[in-house]
Amino acid sequence: MAATKQVFTLTEDLTCSICLSLFVEPVRLDCDHNFCKSCIERCWENKEQAVSCPECRAVFPQKCYKNTRVLANLSEKTRQLELTPNPEKGQSHCEEHDEKLKLFCDDDRTLICVICRDSPAHSEHRFLPVGDAVRKYKHH
Repeated sequence: MAATKQVFTLTEDLTCSICLSLFVEPVRLDCDHNFCKSCIERCWENKEQAVSCPECRAVFPQKCYKNTRVLANLSEKTRQLELTPNPEKGQSHCEEHDEKLKLFCDDDRTLICVICRDSPAHSEHRFLPVGDAVRKYKHH
């Protein structure tokens, strides 16, 4: 399960907080937050001059961002390795039970399957569906 936690942490760092997917053409704002280029452009499309960061709300006098090649490369490599935990596509399975990883153990901060949820190791723990956990922890 340690590898699963590392995969979750890696993909969390490479996930756009707007679309909740791996970065596509990532850009960095002056506040150091990163987004997909198309996501930030969509957020700013009806703004004439001053714009703000969707994450920290920092205000910028004009639309300005920089491409982040390193994030683009890491996102693409992660996509090629199919490390993204995505239970709907069946790509992530529990190593112990060979079941889809559908839950996030909030106490252990790891992805688990429904069989793990009922194990003594997770008794009295709190769980979230994977998508809800991504949204919750992306802002931390």
